[in-house]
Amino acid sequence: MIIERLDLKAYGLFSDEALDLSAGPRRFHLVYGPNESGKSTCLRAISALLFGIPTRTTDSFLHSNAKLRVGATLLGSDGNRLSVIRRKNGKTKLHAQDDKTPVDPAALEQMLGGIDEAAFHHRFGLSHEQLVAGGQAVLESKGELGEILFAAGAGVGRLRAIQAELESESKELFLERGKKRINALLSELDEKRKVVRELQSPPAEYQSLKRQLADAEQQSRELADQRTRLAQSLAKQKAFREAHGIVPVWRRHKAELETLAALPTLDEDFAARRREAAANRQTYQRLVGQLRQEIETLQTQLQSCAVDPATIENEAEIVALFQGIAARQAASKDQANLHRVVNNRNRHLRELLRDLDIDIPDDATNDDVDSVVADLHVSDAAQVRISELAGDCEMLRQQERDSQESLQALRKQLAELEDELERHPDVADPGMIESVLSEIGPPGALLDQADQEQAICRDLQSQCERLIGELRLGPISLDDAARLQLPTAAEIDDHDQMLSDRTRAVDDAKKALANLQQQLHDAGERLKRLQADQPLPTEQELVQSRETRDQWVDQLDQARSDEAMFQASTRKVRQSIRTADDVVDTIRSHQKQVAERASATSDLARIKQEITAAESALEQADVSAADASRSWDQLWQRCGVAAGKVREMRTWIAKHQSFVEKFRSLETQRGRLQSTESRIGRNASRLAHTLQNAWSTRPVAAGHVESAGFSDAPGDLETLHDRATALRNELATAVANLDQIRRKRSEIQAALPAAEAKYESNVAKRKQWDSDWKRAIASFATDQEASPSVISMRLKKIAKLFEETRERDIILGRIRSIDDDGRSFAQRATAIASLVGLDCKPDQPSVEIAQALYERLQAAKNASNQIDRLKADLTAAKTRLVEDSQVLEAAAGQLAQLCREAGVDDADDLPGVEQKSAEKRLALQAIARAEEQLALIAGGVAVQEFAEQVESHDLVELEQEIQNLEESLQTLNERWSSIEQQVGALKKELSRIDGDDRAAELNQDLQLLYGTIQRESQQYAKLRIASMILQQSIEHYRSENESPVLKIACQAFEELTCGRYAGLKPEFDDKGRSKLFGIAASPAEEENLVPVDAMSLGTADALYLAMRLASLEHQLSAGHAIPVVIDDCLIQLDDERTIAAMKRFSKLSERTQVILFTHHQHLIDLAQSSLDPGHYHLHRLAT
Repeated sequence: MIIERLDLKAYGLFSDEALDLSAGPRRFHLVYGPNESGKSTCLRAISALLFGIPTRTTDSFLHSNAKLRVGATLLGSDGNRLSVIRRKNGKTKLHAQDDKTPVDPAALEQMLGGIDEAAFHHRFGLSHEQLVAGGQAVLESKGELGEILFAAGAGVGRLRAIQAELESESKELFLERGKKRINALLSELDEKRKVVRELQSPPAEYQSLKRQLADAEQQSRELADQRTRLAQSLAKQKAFREAHGIVPVWRRHKAELETLAALPTLDEDFAARRREAAANRQTYQRLVGQLRQEIETLQTQLQSCAVDPATIENEAEIVALFQGIAARQAASKDQANLHRVVNNRNRHLRELLRDLDIDIPDDATNDDVDSVVADLHVSDAAQVRISELAGDCEMLRQQERDSQESLQALRKQLAELEDELERHPDVADPGMIESVLSEIGPPGALLDQADQEQAICRDLQSQCERLIGELRLGPISLDDAARLQLPTAAEIDDHDQMLSDRTRAVDDAKKALANLQQQLHDAGERLKRLQADQPLPTEQELVQSRETRDQWVDQLDQARSDEAMFQASTRKVRQSIRTADDVVDTIRSHQKQVAERASATSDLARIKQEITAAESALEQADVSAADASRSWDQLWQRCGVAAGKVREMRTWIAKHQSFVEKFRSLETQRGRLQSTESRIGRNASRLAHTLQNAWSTRPVAAGHVESAGFSDAPGDLETLHDRATALRNELATAVANLDQIRRKRSEIQAALPAAEAKYESNVAKRKQWDSDWKRAIASFATDQEASPSVISMRLKKIAKLFEETRERDIILGRIRSIDDDGRSFAQRATAIASLVGLDCKPDQPSVEIAQALYERLQAAKNASNQIDRLKADLTAAKTRLVEDSQVLEAAAGQLAQLCREAGVDDADDLPGVEQKSAEKRLALQAIARAEEQLALIAGGVAVQEFAEQVESHDLVELEQEIQNLEESLQTLNERWSSIEQQVGALKKELSRIDGDDRAAELNQDLQLLYGTIQRESQQYAKLRIASMILQQSIEHYRSENESPVLKIACQAFEELTCGRYAGLKPEFDDKGRSKLFGIAASPAEEENLVPVDAMSLGTADALYLAMRLASLEHQLSAGHAIPVVIDDCLIQLDDERTIAAMKRFSKLSERTQVILFTHHQHLIDLAQSSLDPGHYHLHRLAT
């Protein structure tokens, strides 16, 4: 859809304005307007036109809501046009251009291709704020390719912020092991359930608690009364103690006041008033004396001054004469110069007369010259006639020459055209080729599309081969690699679990064996320690000693017959019995050590058996682990892949899935490329056939020998298109040339008779002029054949002669005027001199008289000013004398009043009285302060009475009594606090037992809590689901659009960064996520990858803009063309990047309309200096 025309009929500040946006083929429109010119209004008008005027619009300040109108002419992708006008009010919003016929909104919706207002602003709108937010989002994404692609494609610059908000809002609701809203609600629910269960108690206990509470409250009230009384007593005693230091001071100042009672009480400013009055009396006595002396001096000076009244009365006339002195002197100089000028003028007049062939003597008078000049007078009518004829002369002659040349040229052109028509035969109509070329269109777009698709195929194949290399599949075709039957996720999980379990079993067996071996070592060490402490008999040794004893006893029975043998046997029996007894005694005395050694020996044997069993278990666990590892290897050998660790193979599967997606995209792109190449072949064959048919009809000039014929072998589409275009142009040019020649021949044949008649008319006019000219100059020119220029020069000299004469007469009049002014000035000066009594000489110049009069005037004025100044000074001095005398009398009166206040007769006694009065005033103030303090302490008791009470108490006894009262009060407070705690505990227990109403309230609270938890849980579920859907949408969008969008974005990013970056490249991180890196330009052609989060903010803005433009181009290749509306988004870029961005906008405008609104004149200047005229269209809004 294209907006060909935007009609702002009644919208905002616009009335019947329109923007023509139909220019092409590049539809990049720059709309410029300064602030307050309606740029933002136009943006809102486009949105209002397409999606409706908002209910609460700000654009109805000039036109009412009922009169708001915005219209447009829209061009659809199918070539159909739709002209609409949208209203704000009314049931039917859309109307045709007549503003009456309703238009079905479905027609507009079909042109928009299902795009709603939000999608239009996000996907096809771009502002400076969106660009800045997008650049910030690019930095915050830390290169996450899916987020960057999704944010650019959807036009959502705050994608990471939206994800963070969803996560933050969900965590604000619930957080495992946290204290969020749902957690708090669940805790509150448990607490209230527990309280409801506890709100039960038997009635007997309740009555007993009530009685205990009443007794405790009664006891608390009694203790409170005692506390109040005791506190009052303590406060009173403390008041006595505090006043004990104030009462003596109060008594002392009272006694001092009694000694000063006879003195008057003077106010605090008495001394200041006394000093001020004394100073004023002394100062103004001196000033009065000075003023009287000054008045006598001024009167003496005034009597000595004299005045010239006659001179002052004629001041205006004298000043006028003085001011005219300079004028008289200048006039005298001018008069001499004027005489020289008159002489020069007369000489010039004689020269002009000689130029006119009139000789006049040098001593001729002015009257003689004037007489000759008068004879040369030419009337105005004659001069006008001569001027008219002179002006027509050249014109008539030129017309005669021009008409003659024109007639000759027409005759020559007619002959040439006749020859030209004989040499050129008729040619065929180029319409057939034009029709084919029009249907095929420019081959560049189709070839560019094929190149782009082929480049995409190569890029996808390169990416697939790179992924095959990373997958380490060896020599295998892409198709076979994509069709590998890999283990399922369930099989991998089962084997992962089996490997983990069996590896864990081996580790557990190794740990158990190591533990048993450590136990064996510890048991051996323990047995060594027991044997090293003291050698003890073992149970085996005890059994052996008893067997030896029994054997000797048996031999003793057998040796009874042999005495010697019996005696020896008896000794042996005794020795064996003693040995056995020693063993038994040793075992009994060291029973504990023996038992420990026996236990250690037993443990040692048991541990050895357990070690044997553990070694067998370890061997079995190793066999199981090896079986699991072989099973894992066999699982991958089935699909011909070398098995690695489970985590590595999961990453391998993710890369393989990415490879499969790339391979599918490659197959799709190959199909598109094959379709495009097929179209190119069909068009090439069609062009070749058309060229073959039209070649024989092309124009061949007479005598021209054709060097080569048309080749039957079809060439490439672009070459055939160029040859067909050239042939079409050649045929069209030939047809146009023949038509032009025939048309020109007809025009010349029609114009030839008129040219002949015009030439004859001009010859007749020129002959008539010759006759009129001779008659006009006959009166003053002797040569009748003189040209108009010669006559014109003679007339100019005659005019100059009369002009010189007039100027000379004016100068002579000026000389006479100067003489008259001089005589008048002298008469006035002489008359005023006689009036003022100035003596003048008979031949004295008038200028000197005027100068003497002015000097006498100045002297008289100075004397008059001196008298006026002395009178003013005398008046001022008398006024100050009166004022100072009044101040002096006031100061004396003030001192007398102060003496009366102090009760003295002389002002010199005032200082002594002031000192005594100050002492009395201090005593009064001290008494007042003491009484104020005592009044505060006494608490309503009279000061005198309170002072007597204080004086009746001993300070030591007061301290002891206060200490006793404080101790009693502390004891009482502790008892009262204990009783109050008991009362509080009883009330709490009663409140817990009396819980019927409380239980009902709690049940109601529980129901409210159930509802709140349900609502919050539903909101939490919605937020979690929205977050998961957004993440899945980002990943899906990345997998579908990564390759084509990045292909376009790489070039756009390189241009927008002015070559600082060579492109973009995605890489997988250790978690299998696709990250985006910038490829920094390097002279050594090294691949320097720059992470996105390491880019500057300006580069991030450029990256976001490149991704937005790439997403738009990709969307336009598969959907409807929607206008892209840009609101001054380039103001933050420098000039180079701004130019690069506008070039990208211009390139994008080949596929859809791009409208850029701006109020920056600098942007317009950059476009005019950097873009070709046909690559953009400028519109200026009226201010």
